[in-house]
Amino acid sequence: MLNDLTATIGENMRKYREKYEYTQKTVADLLNIDPQYYGEAERGRKRLSLERMVELCTVYKISLDDLIPVSTQAEEGDREGILSQIQTVLSQCTLDQLSLIHILAKDIRDFAQK
Repeated sequence: MLNDLTATIGENMRKYREKYEYTQKTVADLLNIDPQYYGEAERGRKRLSLERMVELCTVYKISLDDLIPVSTQAEEGDREGILSQIQTVLSQCTLDQLSLIHILAKDIRDFAQK
């Protein structure tokens, strides 16, 4: 198991798949990925790319936060700790990864302001 978040995302993937009464193969075909890989993702052993998760949300007509349970209710006092954690992660990224993170961060900020 990769971690608790990956397992929770997998559980949510399964919950929505079952709600729509789709098989794993059906969903994998819709996402254009290997059915075995999709099954592993539902079991929390693999991760779907962000692009595939967005596609999955489109299939189920849900928002990304329905699939990825991340609390956005951070306390203002948490700001410095969160920034420090982000800095640690960023310091280990390549220039290409940093460019992608910058784009994603702006998109998240703009989405959250709507």
